[in-house]
Amino acid sequence: TIHVHVSNTGLDPTNSNNTLPQEARGMSRPQLTKTLGSAADLLYSALHLYHSVSRYGLNNQRSDFLGVFPVPRIAEWFGKYEEFYVGRVVTEFHEGLSWGYGPILHLLTLPLFAFSTLESAYTFLEYVLLLGYLLTAVVFTRIAPPTAEHNWIRPLVVLIVLNFSPAYEALFQRNPELIELILIGAAMWASLHQREVLTGILVSLATGIKFLPGILIIYLLVSGRRRAAWTAIISTAVIAIVTQGVLGWQ
Repeated sequence: TIHVHVSNTGLDPTNSNNTLPQEARGMSRPQLTKTLGSAADLLYSALHLYHSVSRYGLNNQRSDFLGVFPVPRIAEWFGKYEEFYVGRVVTEFHEGLSWGYGPILHLLTLPLFAFSTLESAYTFLEYVLLLGYLLTAVVFTRIAPPTAEHNWIRPLVVLIVLNFSPAYEALFQRNPELIELILIGAAMWASLHQREVLTGILVSLATGIKFLPGILIIYLLVSGRRRAAWTAIISTAVIAIVTQGVLGWQ
């Protein structure tokens, strides 16, 4: 006697239309569509960003940043007054003036004085801003609602952020507002991880570039994030006092 054993797989051996369970078949059609769509999204964004930065960003030598950097006194400290300041765009628009943006801009750009030429310093700054822009895009993507089977929110965020024309212009021109955006993005990341003190410090640093991010301090107070809010207030006060002693607000 021959015994035939059929395992209990839920399949009818006499039915030719049987299909394997979804786990065995791999990704469903919506999942496959989303994966391919997200890959195309990232590929297009990467190629668009690479083409734009190499064609417009690295070759640009005119911007708001060039009109406020460097502060004459700081250029003198590093012995770069003649090379970095005199005869540059900054002397055409802000001759003798110290303030076009807040003091934190000049603090964060101090490493540029380590370069032998202003052009090499600008190239380095372009790459730093590019890295910060990409990290900010990652933060915005993490904050977005999770991607479900029929939810394309995160791929849409990637597509918008990495192909946003005003952000490209700020990147190409090395605008200080992009540094401000990077600091706010970092503050959002810190807030997401419940790091209240770091959130407050980053908000105050962004406020030290332009005063507008200071409105986030009000938001922190209203939302009950008092530790982050008071950290931002105290840090901003320290920045103001130190700036007066080192450069003078007047």
